[in-house]
Amino acid sequence: MQSIAIAAPPASAAARAAASAALSGVKAKNPPMLKRAVPGVRGWTGRTIRRADWVLPIPRPAMAELEAMVATLRRAPMEALMIGPENFRIPALRALMRRVKRMLDAGSGLAVLDRLPAERFSKAEMTTIYWVLSKLIARPVPQYFRGTLLHDVTDTGARMGLKVRGDLTNQEINWHTDNGFNPAPPYFGLAVLRTAKAGGESRAANLLAAHNRLRTEAPELLARLYRPFHWNRLGEHNPDEAPTNRYPVYQWTGARLVCRYNRRLIQAGHEIADHPLDDIGARAIDRLYEILDEPGFALGYTLVPGQLQWMDNWSLVHHRTAFTDWDEPEKKRHLVRIYLRDWGRPSYLG
Repeated sequence: MQSIAIAAPPASAAARAAASAALSGVKAKNPPMLKRAVPGVRGWTGRTIRRADWVLPIPRPAMAELEAMVATLRRAPMEALMIGPENFRIPALRALMRRVKRMLDAGSGLAVLDRLPAERFSKAEMTTIYWVLSKLIARPVPQYFRGTLLHDVTDTGARMGLKVRGDLTNQEINWHTDNGFNPAPPYFGLAVLRTAKAGGESRAANLLAAHNRLRTEAPELLARLYRPFHWNRLGEHNPDEAPTNRYPVYQWTGARLVCRYNRRLIQAGHEIADHPLDDIGARAIDRLYEILDEPGFALGYTLVPGQLQWMDNWSLVHHRTAFTDWDEPEKKRHLVRIYLRDWGRPSYLG
């Protein structure tokens, strides 16, 4: 069969530089570094961020459009992946999602829409709404090598391992960038359909604020975080490819700071690559974890059914506590995740 090349959408010079940084590891011995502090809300910590910086109520005109969208879907049901914003007249929702994208790109990097009426909308309806609204931020792309576009985050009974992601378990998931071990999407999101019986709380932390701290506190550790580490790829790659990728935690493109972090996958990556982690590298990733985990540095919150969350995956990391689920299958914790990226090919590896 003849292969078909899929063209990438046009992008600005800044976007192309950021995309290149996200795709490729830094090979320079002395990579460029951001020399100044990240100011304002972009450099937030848990002590400085305000609720209005990350929570956005759904205005009445936008909610009316959502109600009309659901009524249309009930009259003429369709699978979520068949639908886009072009199928509906939704000017208020388009304006609302422009505000969401500004919060992601120029604000705190976290946006939670509060909220869909989970008691009246079905899981399928909320998932479809989330898909449509997410497409107003950027193009959905696969989350796994096999091509999954919408991923159900539920406890499957599995346990985390070298090829098992934490979102398939009920275990605590420590600070991480989503898909940081492969080309990381600039945005990811979660639609909250059902929550656990107990636990499963969320925390978000700002790698830009951590960069501010390390600039003054430990510049030698910060410099090491600009040089590559081995990352365990969790088997999400072609069979003939290496089981690890090499990425730094921080990459400065000259236009923006592209960040990624997952201590567990870096430690595992160095073991898999049979390349012991150097002492300063080990101290750097440990110190970064300590900063993220300090009381007051992160934002803690509990998502509730009907809330829709999106996050700047290139500047924030997140954490989830362990949880105890309901016995009844229909009540079990269920979130739907999406990855969004406008550059590159619409495939998992970009």
